[in-house]
Amino acid sequence: RPLAAGPPRGWAAGPLRQRVSAATAATTWGGQLGLYNVLLIDDDEALLKAMDKLVMERGYNTTTATSGTEALTVLRASNPRPDIIVSDIRMPGLDGFALLEQVRALPQFKDIPVVFLTAKSLTRDRVQGYKAGVDAYLPKPFEPEELFSIMDNILVRRVDLTHEILGLRQDIRELKAIMEQVAELAPKKSVEYRKAPVYVTPREQEVLDLVALGYMNREVALDLGVTERTVEKRIQSLLEKTNTVNRTELVRFALDYGLITPESDMA
Repeated sequence: RPLAAGPPRGWAAGPLRQRVSAATAATTWGGQLGLYNVLLIDDDEALLKAMDKLVMERGYNTTTATSGTEALTVLRASNPRPDIIVSDIRMPGLDGFALLEQVRALPQFKDIPVVFLTAKSLTRDRVQGYKAGVDAYLPKPFEPEELFSIMDNILVRRVDLTHEILGLRQDIRELKAIMEQVAELAPKKSVEYRKAPVYVTPREQEVLDLVALGYMNREVALDLGVTERTVEKRIQSLLEKTNTVNRTELVRFALDYGLITPESDMA
């Protein structure tokens, strides 16, 4: 049944509440074990209470606000910060669009995903929201499962992306450590390199040189004026040719066989 206004039985009054489900700690959500914090914003208190109850029962921590101004106050005081914001658009004073613009202007909050609830599916509203940085729209009335699907999808993708970024950062740290160790040998002119048992094309060499400097795929693509997919293909080709499994091993191979040198790549 679509979510409609009207507070659930036994609801406690008050414009600002934060509640945690007792069962949340044992909830496995989206393949991830843990808690997610949701900031719900709507000037319709009856609807806000209904959403709060449903989202809390889903296994999220919830914080609510009845206006854009109150939401900013809650956001600045939040610890931990919300993982996602679900907000109405049409609110007196600071509406959803103005709230979103201020959230995106705050460095510590600008990456928090935002879902807009709207009573009207107007193209101009959607365009304005997307330009301001909204992640998704959900027209009222809506089925609770539709809201949960949107939230789940956004948060799972962000978790996956976070893990990928952490992995890349670890690769970069390892690459830098290798380059620093090898750089110590640079003044010693007696260093000799073995002949590489593989042929590296000029295009692959360009990518290899930048990978050795710790560039991510996107940075390599921008530097060389190619697509990220092209960079991925060239890196994969290098891994296969050198019989290595990751960037760290690839750079170590390249150093061992003189495909890159400390003098040029530490400059």
